[in-house]
Amino acid sequence: MTIHTYRVRRLRIYEETTFGVDLTASLASFIALNHTAATVTIDNPRVQPGTMQQLMDSTPYDVLTGYKRATATITCNLTGQTARSTSSSTHTQTAQGMLFRSYFGGQRLGQGDTCAAGSSTNIINVTTEGRWETGAGIAYPLDDGLRLRARHITSKSTAAMTVYPDLDADLPSNPEIAYSSADYYFGGSASDSSDNTTVQMAVEGAHPDDRFLLMGGKVTGCTFTTSRGSIATVQFTVQFVDWIYADNAATPFDDTVPLTYVAETSNGDPLPVHDSDLMWVYNGTTTALGASEITVGCSAAWVPVPSTAGINGVLGWARNHAPAPISASITIPFEGLDWHSNRDTEGTAGSLHFQVGSTLTHGACLFYLSALQVRDVQVIDADGLTATRISLIGGKPITVDTTHLAHAQFVVHMF
Repeated sequence: MTIHTYRVRRLRIYEETTFGVDLTASLASFIALNHTAATVTIDNPRVQPGTMQQLMDSTPYDVLTGYKRATATITCNLTGQTARSTSSSTHTQTAQGMLFRSYFGGQRLGQGDTCAAGSSTNIINVTTEGRWETGAGIAYPLDDGLRLRARHITSKSTAAMTVYPDLDADLPSNPEIAYSSADYYFGGSASDSSDNTTVQMAVEGAHPDDRFLLMGGKVTGCTFTTSRGSIATVQFTVQFVDWIYADNAATPFDDTVPLTYVAETSNGDPLPVHDSDLMWVYNGTTTALGASEITVGCSAAWVPVPSTAGINGVLGWARNHAPAPISASITIPFEGLDWHSNRDTEGTAGSLHFQVGSTLTHGACLFYLSALQVRDVQVIDADGLTATRISLIGGKPITVDTTHLAHAQFVVHMF
């Protein structure tokens, strides 16, 4: 029997300290996840027996036919940080950040700082060297005091941060605020790695009976979508190895508890796409792209590790190697950039830098994708205009060489 919960009214998540074990004793620590759409499917491995069997035994009963499983598909507005640190205080992990960490593995919560004198088009000097590292993100307010410019740190030499792509005008001044980011990147692959985190989810549907605690969850899919004139969204697919009814949880949660409205800003402000910046770097040349739509996705898979000693036959999760873990699709106006040459030049890769949002009010999210190859180029019709759709794919298989932020080829910087 499969139970579908479509009208999900509240989701609360918590990072597991013990795989697959009910942790609702800490229910107050579960973080509410704002979502725009959510579907939860509960696989109940029981079937109703036939009428004759029920009559013979006087009361109906269920027959166990398999393991309990659950899947949640959640769409959220992409958000920035709840508050950008300007001091040694580290960023707070948001609900989205918790899901990002479960999928990517690696997480770095940055600290704030100030810029020092001597910054140039590709170097930002900071005041406190120890708060920064290669592969992290850095942002600073522009002179208008309203917008952020974000970049990826490719290397550091003491307090000099080399950023990529190069900065243009309006360089950071001394002592301009320097915002670090919460960084999410492909981490370790071992099933017992500290980077391998799982989550629990308290699900409450519109009907009083649609209340479940899902356990042993892993984010197995993560796709970012941005369309012109919209709010950027991210869709998570989360698979769970066990579930129980809410009434049976260590701390039951039920429909008699009023649903408290959780403001979107508690997870960070939604990021508008119109306030974004997309750049393609190829052969040392940076080109600004005016895309009407861009989709960024990851295909690196997590797979359950089977074991009779585990929870419902699962010992934990391990990352499955993927030949090309990152992908992107861009729709841009038809223009002179020779994407066919990029596609046909073997062994030459480019990088994509996509900053969604740039206001101090809402924050920003910077995607850094390197080692991308152009896979396909198509001329299409977009809103009655001739456009080009470019499909890109890249990244190396997940190995020990890519367990560090400095080597990660897909990084999400949240400001």
